[in-house]
Amino acid sequence: MNKRLIHATRTFMKETFRNKLDIFFTVFFPILFIVIFGNMFLMGSDQDQIWRVGLIAEEAGEIEPYFAPHRVTVYDDEESLSTAVEERREQVGVDYRPGAATIYLLEDLQSMGEGIFLQGFVETTLRQYALGTDQQFIALEDELVAVGAEAAFEIDYLITGVMALSLLSGGMFATIGVFGRYKKQEVIKRFMATPMKPWEFVTGASFTKILLNFAAIMIIIYLSRLLYGVSLDFHWGIFLAIILTSSIGMMGFGVLVLLVFRKTETALTGASILYVIMTFFSGVYFPVAFIPDQFQWVSRILPVTYLIEVLRYGAGIEAMDAGYFLMLNGVFVILGGGLLVLASKRFVDSEKQ
Repeated sequence: MNKRLIHATRTFMKETFRNKLDIFFTVFFPILFIVIFGNMFLMGSDQDQIWRVGLIAEEAGEIEPYFAPHRVTVYDDEESLSTAVEERREQVGVDYRPGAATIYLLEDLQSMGEGIFLQGFVETTLRQYALGTDQQFIALEDELVAVGAEAAFEIDYLITGVMALSLLSGGMFATIGVFGRYKKQEVIKRFMATPMKPWEFVTGASFTKILLNFAAIMIIIYLSRLLYGVSLDFHWGIFLAIILTSSIGMMGFGVLVLLVFRKTETALTGASILYVIMTFFSGVYFPVAFIPDQFQWVSRILPVTYLIEVLRYGAGIEAMDAGYFLMLNGVFVILGGGLLVLASKRFVDSEKQ
């Protein structure tokens, strides 16, 4: 192998681990997303949630089985039941003494959707008890239908979205640093004063960023499995191809940002703003279909939207036509590679003495 290319790769590898901004946005920031939002999305994946029900009734022992399998705690008076609901020790309180039944729910934004369901659940359960039947009025059976090869929950979508953000930052911010900051600090000029060729410089820098992206994705997969038991069924050949093509595509996107904003500091600011926009409009937290129609066009012009699609296809949690998958990866390689070549001519060749 070319000795100059090996030397460039080693140099960029050492510099990458000194660059705290690259490491933070590529590795640690996505991990923060997983730690902060993981439990929230994991709760949405629970198919057999057990509710906490507080009950006051003269015949509590007879009513309690009708709430099965949910956990029922019997209270002696209205005040203790109301306090338990206010302190969130119980999700719903039921006062079913002679007269009118009273349901206690905590009214806040966090519990609003849950409260509507719980009220209907309690009313139905009390009707069953009053009629003396343990049969459901309407029997429903849930059957999970997998969109992709595997059934997936909200946490699976979050993890693949976080992977996309890691690949985005690992490509976009790294490229702005290599071609913008290095040019400003005359690092490129010093490299070009040696026998090193421009393509060797660009290849060494790009290969290093791809390795960092791969390491970041493996850390995300390991932590998601360790913390939340997430087991994504990646086909490793497809998985490696996605990391390679998407890394090239996101590095090309970083070049585009640098060409538009020109100054390194301005480009980094613009990239940070774009990062936030893509976090909320690319389907990281929720499907693009949930975004209001008048804003969906924003999602369709953002590259991370398509990166998330190929990652979820590679993880087997979304279906995709094979031709469309190949086309997206081809676009990443062609446009990203083309922009890297353009960056080589614009920022590296010009420094050749």
